[in-house]
Amino acid sequence: MTKKISLSSNDTDDKETIASVQAQCAEYAAIFDLMGKISSYSNKRDVIEKVKEIFFMIFGAQQFKYWSTDDSTDALPQEIKELLLDKEQEFLLSKEENRFCIKIMWHEQLFGVIDVSGFMFPIYIEKYLNFALEIAKICGLVFLNNEQYEKLLKSEQDFRYMSTHDSLTDLFNRTYINEIFDHQTLTTPFTVFMFDIDRLKFVNDHYGHAQGDKLIKSMALILKKSFRESDTIARIGGDEFIAILQGANRKRVDLIIRRIKEQSQVHNRNQQKDYLKLNFSIGYAIGKKQENSIESIMHIADEQMYKDKSSKRTLEIM
Repeated sequence: MTKKISLSSNDTDDKETIASVQAQCAEYAAIFDLMGKISSYSNKRDVIEKVKEIFFMIFGAQQFKYWSTDDSTDALPQEIKELLLDKEQEFLLSKEENRFCIKIMWHEQLFGVIDVSGFMFPIYIEKYLNFALEIAKICGLVFLNNEQYEKLLKSEQDFRYMSTHDSLTDLFNRTYINEIFDHQTLTTPFTVFMFDIDRLKFVNDHYGHAQGDKLIKSMALILKKSFRESDTIARIGGDEFIAILQGANRKRVDLIIRRIKEQSQVHNRNQQKDYLKLNFSIGYAIGKKQENSIESIMHIADEQMYKDKSSKRTLEIM
């Protein structure tokens, strides 16, 4: 005979209380899991998408909007503008509209406002608001950390750029070329060009360094127009330039030299002052064997360039 056990009202209440606590714990666990993920994201869009997921999935919200301080003022609703301008007010709550708006900020730094409405259970809106305030604090800290990281990264990138580029021409500099020498990243065949501006010292001495800088900038511009973006062009001295190409052959070399000379002729035709007309010497060498180092090919190209310069001096003497 089966014995029936009847639950007292106290037992029933206890079970309902336990079930309620378990449900709340499960809800909290899901929220904390999502909030933990928020802190791992590196951009605002991912953070906001995860916050949106919290309100849609857990709180049953129907509408979610993020208003950034970067948005145009004209695009902001009036109540959002007022909230952003009011330093004392942290949020807006409208039970009638089943909606609240909360600032995302960290200390004095303001990032934007989350605008949430259409909750499935409006009676819990104040409970949702309390959670949202905590979420907003985490977002503010994450946004601040991300901004500081981006500033640090940009600072490092700027420093790297400055350390590997010539400030006058915006071309690579000798430091960068030395790194290429050290790493030997090119495969054969490759070509090295060397260039030297003729009579730059004469222009500097007689017309001033500002005029000489014009010649240097003109040379850099001509080289940029004559080579591909994938080619490496650098200023490695006062009047010396180098270009390193992957996979070039004699036909390609002749094409580049012709293009450089055509560009320089166009430049010179547009110069009214003779001392600003650009003349330069060229040397090049092609590395065809695996054992050819970039530096050794550069020395050969350098020798060819000085032969070109010497031949011009001989003609001047004659």
